[in-house]
Amino acid sequence: MEDLLAWFNAEGVPRPPARVLDIGCGPGTYAIFLAQEGYDVTGVDIAERMVERARAYAERYGVADRTHFVQAVWEELDLDAVGWRGAFDFVFASNTPAIRNADAFLKMVEASRNAGFLSSFVWRRDSLREELEAALGFRPPEDVFREAFDEPRVYAVLNLLWLRGFHPSVTYRRGGWTQRLTVEDAIDRYLRRFIREAKDEEALRREIRAFLERRADAEGTVTTHVRTKMAWIFWRKEDDE
Repeated sequence: MEDLLAWFNAEGVPRPPARVLDIGCGPGTYAIFLAQEGYDVTGVDIAERMVERARAYAERYGVADRTHFVQAVWEELDLDAVGWRGAFDFVFASNTPAIRNADAFLKMVEASRNAGFLSSFVWRRDSLREELEAALGFRPPEDVFREAFDEPRVYAVLNLLWLRGFHPSVTYRRGGWTQRLTVEDAIDRYLRRFIREAKDEEALRREIRAFLERRADAEGTVTTHVRTKMAWIFWRKEDDE
């Protein structure tokens, strides 16, 4: 959070009490942090439960007067109907599926009168998923393109901004973590990843279960190591326009 705020300040993000829109706000993690810095924050999320949590956390951390949370599907939201077109000094979206196509992204741009920020994975590596891919035959283990871009939308975003006269700033952040999952949770995670490549969902589920159960420890959990590269993209209207 502190690194992100320092980068914002260096790039010229509008200062508090600027009005911020947090798209895909989840439980309000970023929205509450920004509100604590003095921003007036509106958060929107598809999940009512997340919106309820965000409101509760805003009360807990004393920023309910500077936050407003809305349950809505971003892609279906009419900016004019809700009065959000050009209404925010700064629009913000951090690694959210709400911004998953050009229309959703351009709507984000249109909600801002000045500046915006998007973070997204450039790539994400999951060691257990890669082993499972090889075991199921979905991808050869010697594949030389393991470091190919998983998320070309980052580069599509840059092109969309350039075509609209913005000169975005980009920085890249590497990270990683180790995660333990129950076998059932891991089945749910990886089944979603491979379902498009399978003809028989139940047969695929059995194969995944057998693989994970062989890998599970005495407590019935499996471990995966995740590595990521994240892009932070910031844009704003130039002062000399």
